[in-house]
Amino acid sequence: MAIADDFTVAVNGDIRHSANANHYTVLELHRFLQDLADDENPATADDYVDITSDTPSEKSFDTIIELINNYNIDDDAAEYFYGGSVKQDGGDTLYSGLIIWGAVNNSTTQIQVIQDGILYDGSSPFWGDQSGGGYNGSAVDGILMRILVKSRVAGADINQKKCVVQARSWGDSYDFFNVTLSQGEATGALGTTPDAQNNIAIGTVQAWAGGDIPTNAEGWQTIDINNGDGAQPYYSKWTYNTNTLGMKALWNWIKEICGNDSPAASVHGIDGELFLGITHSYGYDAGSGAFTEDEILVWGTDITYDGLNGAFAADDYVVFRRAGVIINGGKIGYDNGSTQMKVALEDITTALADDDVIQKASDPSGVYADIATTIVKDDIGGGQGILLGEDAASDNQYIQVIQGVAPVDNLELRGRTSGQTCDVAGSVTARTVPKTFLGSYTGSLIGAYGIGIDADDLASTDRVFDLTNTERTPPNNVTFTLSGLVSGEDRILICKKDTGDAFDWDEMTLAVALTTASETTVDVGAGNIPADAPATGTLRITLDNGVIKYVPYTSHDSDDEFTIGSTSFLSPADASIANGVVLAFIDKVAGSDTEDFTLQFDAIRSLRIRVRDGGATPIKTYESNGTLNTTGGSAVASRISDA
Repeated sequence: MAIADDFTVAVNGDIRHSANANHYTVLELHRFLQDLADDENPATADDYVDITSDTPSEKSFDTIIELINNYNIDDDAAEYFYGGSVKQDGGDTLYSGLIIWGAVNNSTTQIQVIQDGILYDGSSPFWGDQSGGGYNGSAVDGILMRILVKSRVAGADINQKKCVVQARSWGDSYDFFNVTLSQGEATGALGTTPDAQNNIAIGTVQAWAGGDIPTNAEGWQTIDINNGDGAQPYYSKWTYNTNTLGMKALWNWIKEICGNDSPAASVHGIDGELFLGITHSYGYDAGSGAFTEDEILVWGTDITYDGLNGAFAADDYVVFRRAGVIINGGKIGYDNGSTQMKVALEDITTALADDDVIQKASDPSGVYADIATTIVKDDIGGGQGILLGEDAASDNQYIQVIQGVAPVDNLELRGRTSGQTCDVAGSVTARTVPKTFLGSYTGSLIGAYGIGIDADDLASTDRVFDLTNTERTPPNNVTFTLSGLVSGEDRILICKKDTGDAFDWDEMTLAVALTTASETTVDVGAGNIPADAPATGTLRITLDNGVIKYVPYTSHDSDDEFTIGSTSFLSPADASIANGVVLAFIDKVAGSDTEDFTLQFDAIRSLRIRVRDGGATPIKTYESNGTLNTTGGSAVASRISDA
């Protein structure tokens, strides 16, 4: 098939796709038009171009074609060309070439192009997946796809010609690449490999319900992961809830809600496929009030205007004309409806001036106004971002830039939802963004910047990074389990073992005597509380008469003092200095057939275990030793009848 069989050229210059699904380079488009233009008469009844017609196209390079004299293609026709760019309408419309190099693991991978905060051509783009080598692709040459992307409309660049290409296919690693389009063919690169941790059927994940569904508390907050560092700031708090897959469940859930195999899912108020996490952070001042987390912030050049005809609105593209000629363009982030707008300019090297005409790019004759004063900040870039977290106490904000460029020092930010404003104070820090916003997971989590995880969900091999970008290492929480019990009958005692086969009643000793009717602290001397002592628990304290008293504690200071509820040591006896004190890890009547305790691992512990049941089904006392190590420990109580 020849290009002439697939396209028509109307007398008014419209070049339209008419048949077949063949693809052509932009150079072939130029050659086709020039071949028609040298004919005596139109070659066919639907190609109205010949020697009498105005010249239809010009070539700067083989990859840069301009349609002139009203000749034009539309979005549908553009789908069938690649290998360069097509400019038309005197430069007011541009279809830019995009080539993506690399290799993906799965032929069903659908490459996505994100432009101006949305998916280009929607969730089912015309280029399909990588079956058959991809759209105008070549596996041998390492080319995944070649297409045209519309980057300029009605004289205004779409998001300053910036876009993102990404691959997010279930079962594979994710990848993305930032591209700036222009004339010719811009380059992107993608590569994916199998993800060994993303090996659960997607239907299984999508069918999770109730406690199996991981959840997130969004926004700035502090989390104490119980590693001794105290509460630290994060912009989220994810938990896998009661899902038995643990952290792997969270990893697969995250990949499902932000992958292109997923139904629509929202993360921090936007489509999960578009969510990256924090891209920038900064301090601020001159705040007018409280912002709303997950709202859109806008920044850019402030323009005052008059002579309004029609109405501008946020996200409208506008052009600026001087003496009828377009000198600049941009996207409105904010407009007050009558006299003022905030615009992300596409060109910060061209100054605006009083009386320049502002026109809505899509409706220049219907909506326009005049600049009413000299612009003083038209040399800075503008954009939009999602406010993922705000530390109002310290005047810090954390955003994902979704359009334009990052803000800079002294630039005003405005919240679209709250209407509040503030000024950037100092430098803006760009943050490293991982391919999957949670971070990376290979059986252990390496969290992305600011990602918070519920403390109970973290293992000692996981790592998280708070909003100060400090690595936080969770403690190694280990569990000792005692099974073989009878609920409601067995009395259990587990404490430290001495050097023999007995309880170490002198694990600690009293530094201050207990002698009154209302003691509230137990002092064991500076530095003598074990590093792995539970935050709350039970002590056994040896009294002067030999009784080993049961004393619950409600807290300790990690040094020398346990806090206890008001307790009398007048009866049956008091406790003198140097009397023994021991931590009781389990000291209770069994509430089920299995009991356990969890400690923050500090060192291997030798334990002494005692189980007694003198009730309806009495047993001989079970007494044994146990060990708590880096992976925990366990024991099974034997039940030799004593009936």
